[in-house]
Amino acid sequence: NVFRQMGQKERAIADFTQAIQVDPKSAGAYHDRAITRQSLGDRAGAMADYSAAIERDASAPEPFNARGLLKAAAHDLKGALDDFNGALNNDINYGEAWINRGIVEEQLGDRKDALAACQRGVSLVPTSQLGQDCVRRLAGRT
Repeated sequence: NVFRQMGQKERAIADFTQAIQVDPKSAGAYHDRAITRQSLGDRAGAMADYSAAIERDASAPEPFNARGLLKAAAHDLKGALDDFNGALNNDINYGEAWINRGIVEEQLGDRKDALAACQRGVSLVPTSQLGQDCVRRLAGRT
């Protein structure tokens, strides 16, 4: 959305809302509005929109991953893990979701699976500093 690109996020939200009114089945409009809401600090609105995007298109991995990040930030680690797994069920090569899954598994105390997930993520996204840090942190401690 051009308004989001220009930093006019409230106007972008209004455009996405209008697009949703025109086509209530548009997973993309809900996803884009969620991203914009999240950038404004509206976590509840973003969570609702990511969920709506998933309800309309459960095959897209990005809304699962984004909602998982919100759940992790809210300390719902099991819910976050479910969402990262949902993203990976849709795209087994989604490197960021592997890394996010690994970080949550680490927080849940499963260091072995956490290391494996972070290593898989880094193999897919070798430039990910987050993933590299995860592997370094866990290597030798599993």
